[in-house]
Parts: sequence; C-alpha cells; structure tokens
Amino acid sequence: MDALLQDLRYALRTLAASRGFTAVALLCLALGIGINTTIFSAFNALYLRPLPFAEPDRLVAVHELDGGSGGVEDEISYPNFVDWTRDNGAFSGAAVYFHQAFNLAAGETPEYVRGARVSPSLFGVLGVAPALGRGFREEEGSAGSDAVAVLGYGLWQRRFGGDPRVVGSEVRLDGRPYTVLGVMPAGFAFPETEQLWTPLVADPVKNRGSHWVRAVARLRPGVTREQAEASLGPVTRRLQADFPETNRDLEGRLAPFRDNLIPPDMRPVFHVMLGAVGFVLLIACANVANLLLARAAGRRREIAVRAAMGAGRGRIVRQLLTESVLVALAGGALGVLLARWGVDVLRAFIPEELPYWVRFDLDGRVLAFTAAVSVATGILFGLAPALRASRADLQGALKDGTRGSGARQGRLRGALVVSEVALSLVLLVGAMLMVRSFLELRGADPGLDASGVLTTRLNLAGDRYASREQRARFAAEAVARLEGLPQVERAAAVSDLPLSGNVTSHTFEVEGQPSETGRRPSAVYRPVTAGFFQVLGIPVVRGRGLSPHEVDANAPVMVVNETFARQHFSGADPIGWRVRTGSDEPWFTVVGVSRDVREHKVHEPAGPTMYVPFPDGAPRGVTLALRTRGEPALAAAAVRAEMERIDPGLALFDMRTMREVMSLSFWDRGLFGGLFGVFAALALVLAAVGIYGVMAYAVASRAHEIGVRMALGARAPDVVRMVVRQAAMLAGLGVGIGLLAALGATRVLAGMLYGVTATDPATFLLVPLVLGGVALLAAWVPARRAARVDPMVALRAE
Repeated sequence: MDALLQDLRYALRTLAASRGFTAVALLCLALGIGINTTIFSAFNALYLRPLPFAEPDRLVAVHELDGGSGGVEDEISYPNFVDWTRDNGAFSGAAVYFHQAFNLAAGETPEYVRGARVSPSLFGVLGVAPALGRGFREEEGSAGSDAVAVLGYGLWQRRFGGDPRVVGSEVRLDGRPYTVLGVMPAGFAFPETEQLWTPLVADPVKNRGSHWVRAVARLRPGVTREQAEASLGPVTRRLQADFPETNRDLEGRLAPFRDNLIPPDMRPVFHVMLGAVGFVLLIACANVANLLLARAAGRRREIAVRAAMGAGRGRIVRQLLTESVLVALAGGALGVLLARWGVDVLRAFIPEELPYWVRFDLDGRVLAFTAAVSVATGILFGLAPALRASRADLQGALKDGTRGSGARQGRLRGALVVSEVALSLVLLVGAMLMVRSFLELRGADPGLDASGVLTTRLNLAGDRYASREQRARFAAEAVARLEGLPQVERAAAVSDLPLSGNVTSHTFEVEGQPSETGRRPSAVYRPVTAGFFQVLGIPVVRGRGLSPHEVDANAPVMVVNETFARQHFSGADPIGWRVRTGSDEPWFTVVGVSRDVREHKVHEPAGPTMYVPFPDGAPRGVTLALRTRGEPALAAAAVRAEMERIDPGLALFDMRTMREVMSLSFWDRGLFGGLFGVFAALALVLAAVGIYGVMAYAVASRAHEIGVRMALGARAPDVVRMVVRQAAMLAGLGVGIGLLAALGATRVLAGMLYGVTATDPATFLLVPLVLGGVALLAAWVPARRAARVDPMVALRAE
C-alpha cells in the first residue's frame, strides 16, 4: 500500500508538471469515454435496468407463432389466451391489456387521456399495488360492473390537485360515469405512458380470430420459461383441431416480458452504436498512446537514472501505468460530466414521450461501466508505451537523454496512426451511409401529397357514439362543417392515417378464389369518407374513388391499392370483383384501384390495403384530415373552435401537419444518422490530431537531419515533400486497411439503410479522399515548420 501511495503521489507531481500533455490527454479521453457512457446509459435504460415490477424475471409475454408464415405476433386472441392460461399450473397469474384513449370530464374542459383496459388481475400479476385506494376486483371485469377506474399519479396530481378524496368520487369517461377506486404509485404508467385504467370486458369464447390484446403472465417459483411454454402444447393442439379456421397453424409462445415492450429491431441498432463509440474510444486511446511515447522519449534520462539506482523493470512499468490509469480515471470523471449533458441532448432529440420505465440517467451500473472502461483504457493506451520506455539503454540515455527515441518507437507510433486512420474510415463510411439513407428517406415518395394537410385525432366513445351509425353521422357532420371554414379547402374522416403508426388489418376472401392454405389473407382495413383520396392527394389509377352518395348510403363498394390488385387478382382487371371481410359480412364490389401508400414506415414497402365507406367501419378512434388554403398550422384554432361547437365533450389530440406525421415515422433513422455523424466527426478530428502530433514529433526529432539536408542544398519544398510523403504512406496504409474493414463492418448496417447499399461505390470513393485530404493537411502544418528550420541553428543545437 505504501508503494502504491508513493506511485500515486509521484504520478500526480509528474502530471502536474506536464500540463500540456495532461490537458490534451484528458480532452481526448473525456470525449471518448463521455460518448461511450452516453450510449451505454441508453442501452442500460432499455435492456439492463430491471423493470419496475416485483420479481420482473418471472414475468413473461404470451405471443402467438404463425406456423404458416413463421411470424410471431405480440397481439393475440383473447379466447386463445383464456384457454392457454386457465388452470395452467405453470402460472401464478395472467392478464391482458390494450391501449384505450378516454375523454375525461371532471367538472372542467374535457381532456384526452391515454389509458388502457386491463384484466382485473393485472396489477397483482405485475406486483404493483395502488398507492391510494385499491385496484380492481375479479367481478369488476364483467359487463355492468366495469364502471370503475384507477388513476395514474401524474393525472391525480395535475387534474385533481392530489386530493385523497378523489377515491370514491365520480368522473365521466367518454360521457359515462365511473367511480375512482384508487391511484397508482408515482412513476407508474403501464404499459408505456398511460394514466388511467379501467377493467377489460371481453367474451372468452367469441371472436377467436380477432387478435387485439397483449398478454403477460407470472411464472410460479421454480418454473422456467421453457417448462411453461411446453405446458401450452396440449392446449395448442386441441385448439388447432377444434378451430381449424382460426388456429390451424397458431401456437403459443412465451418470451421475456421486456420483449413485449421494446421493438425487436432496436437491439441490433444499439449493438452498432456501442461498436461505433468503441471505435471512437480506441482512436482516443491511440492518440494518448502516441502522446505517452513522445513523453517517454523526453523522460529517457529520468527512467535510466531510476534503473541505475536499482529500480526493476516491473517497478518502472507499474509507475508509468499508474500515471496512465490516473489520467484515464480523470478523463472518465470528465466523461461523466459530458455524459450528463449528452444524455440530456439525446433525450431532447427524441420527439416522442418515453415509456415510463425508461430513464436515461447515470445510475450505479452506468458509473461502474465508466469506471471499468476508464481503468481498461488506462491500461490499454499505457501498457505499450510503458513497456517500451522501461527498456532503458542506460549508457546511451545517461550520456545523452535528448536524442531520438529509436526506430522501434517510430514504428509503434506509425502503427498507432495507421490504426486511427483505419478506424476513422470505418466510422466515416458508416456515418455517410446512415446520413445518405436518412436523406433518401426524407425525399422518398410516400404515395401521397402531404403539403398543406392538417390532421387531428379524436376518440368517439360513450353512449352518444355507441353505434356505427352514430359515429358515421358525426363524421359526416364534422366533415361538412369543417369544409365550410374559409381556411379549409377539403376535409375527410379516416380510421387511421398512413404512416401514423396505427394500422387496423382484417382478413378477407376474394369471391371465387379460396385460400390455398385454408387461412384467409389479411390486408389493411381503412374506412374513409368520400374526400379522403383528394385530401391526401392519393391518385386513383384505375376505376374511380368512393362517391359521397355511396359513403352516405354505406354502399358495399371498395377501393383497393395496387399491391392488393397485383397480389389477389392474378393479373386480371380487379374492377367488378367482390371481396368480403368475414363470412357474416356483405360482399364489397371493387370500383377502383388507388396508388400504393406507405402504411407503417416510409422505408417499408406498401402492403395490400382496402378502403371502404366510413359507416362500414366507423371506428371509435377517428382522424380528421384537412387540405387547407395556406399554411396548415394557421387553421388549427378555427378547427378546434368548430369541433367544440359540434360536441364540447370531445377532446382533440395529436393535431399535426401531415409532414410532421411523416417525419415522426422515421425520426429514429434521423437520430441514428445524426449520432453516427457526431461519432465520425469526433473520429476525424482525433485522427487529424494524431497525425499532426506524430508528424510534429517526427519533425522535432529529425531537426538535425533536416538541418544537414538544408545545409547540403535541400530546398524548402523538398523538405515539405519529405514530411508529407511520410504522412501519406501512413494514411494510405490506414485507408487501405480501413476499406477492407469497412466492407465487412457495413454489412451490419444493411438492414438499417434505405435507398443506398452497404457497399455504395460513391461512399467508398469519397470517404477515403476526404480522410486522405485531412491527413495530408494535418501533416502539412509541421512540414511547413520543418521547411523553415535554420540549418545553422539546428546543427548548433545538436
């Protein structure tokens, strides 16, 4: 311990004496460790931090595997769920839930509240009890007893002032009175950002083919997920035999509950991001290692004296590593400060509200990660210079401690520069591919005209809108009234907007074309009013659209998109064919074919879509789309006022332009591209600094040689070319290695790219040119300094 303290004191004195070296090293390491800590904090929030439930590892999500397509769906059939979990000894409890919006009225202006309908057992399955009052009882999950609600803590504080007397009071949800049973703890907003819960009432037998709920179950102590999944097998086989039309290829599957909360494509993205910031840290380490090599050359006499006085090589290495680790820990501390700012910036660039269980903060796990990275970094960049410096030539060093550091050290410094250039090139190629992909997405044709379109959503619930006909009448009145506004050119109502993230699908059959697999195909099902295609600028490329008369009369007609026509009419003209969405539903005659519109994401191809007159579907969740005269945002106030005159009990929400809706559909690609750009820019700067440092040191150590050359007649341009040529060789070797590495590394990005391939020739040509130019520019500055060397001064100094 005394020896360690002695090493620490000596390290602090030497680092304080070398303020320039210490400042540059700390800056490089703080940048590298800071961005690693920032990205790891996000990864930790999503994948490592335990979920805020009792014994979260025992929670599993119940999924359905479609054996025909191989797809796994997290929205399942409620009757299937009941059969799989009823009397199943593998589970101590199970529950279902689905998102539900409410219009909340409690003596004030109605408010749109995100909520969920849940099994009465849900809170018990999660192991979270209300902070005030109670949760649901089993009997409250039946019709007639379900007019009860539990509030979120935030909603209770904001809307009810935190009054504990809210328990037992009455609120109106969608025009219907509900009794408040309790308030959940602060921070609880299951499953994402919900603030109000009511019991789910569903028939355990009917609508087996409808897949609309998500399910969670709690394993009994000692039961593994594999054992519980095996227990679903006998029930699955019975359901396949009893209900072949809906369950022919369906099987029950269990997954860690976290998988139900995070999109499956997020984990590969984070792996790529962690790899990218790891590259930046390696480049920073190479820079500091080069600084240490240069510093060790100036300490040759000191190290030789210590060795002559009896210090063994191990003792010297330990002292030098102590200095390196101390610098790394200080850099880590600064990196944590940068990460605090970086986490705030990262959160600010996410346009959507984060799920309640996601907290991008620097908890103990993140700080432990930073400390481990700092120590590992100190050893990584300090070991090679320490070993090199400890090989002291005592006689040479004691005779003259100012001469160069030798060919071996020069080769090591050159290898570090080559590594920096190679790693920088990989990052630059990846960043350029991501940025180009994002630009392609922004310029992609979604199949509609988003300019001048304002959209807003509302929830038609309660007794006033209990039937399809009532909801259809409201939509017709709203469209007519809004079209009377001077700011509105045309209006339409639709169940869900394309690219909004909300999609309803229905199975269907085409008359005279039985399914080969025995199971009906599915397509996006979109009830619309007559002006929908005109408002969103979607061309009808064959036949015609829906007329106002057909919509008002709920005529059995349908418009399908190009993909539907291509996939399901065998090349024949689809006009006049008939389609139905269920054996009890009417046949719809196809009257037109519309252009394909991207439904889920701009970068995902369009699937088959059916457009039907609005009264047929007349969903509770309705979107109004308006083509405006002038800037869409200027019409927002008039639209709100008009809707309040129609029904003051309805709350509008998500009022956005169609361009904003489109942007939200690929905001994550923009964020990832921007982060990659930041990482690549840091890598480029660090690589340039590294090349400059190596060449500046080379010029300083070769001052005598350069003086001799100039004394013998060498001109300044010759000296510049000599120095730049050396840098060009290092940069060229790094670019070559980096190109080979990038060809393999960018394949990981292939699934994240749009409109550009992972081996895009333009990218692989432009990036080496840019990086090579930066490298030569970084070498040109010390080369110019070398050309100004006075031969007499250089020779006299030697």
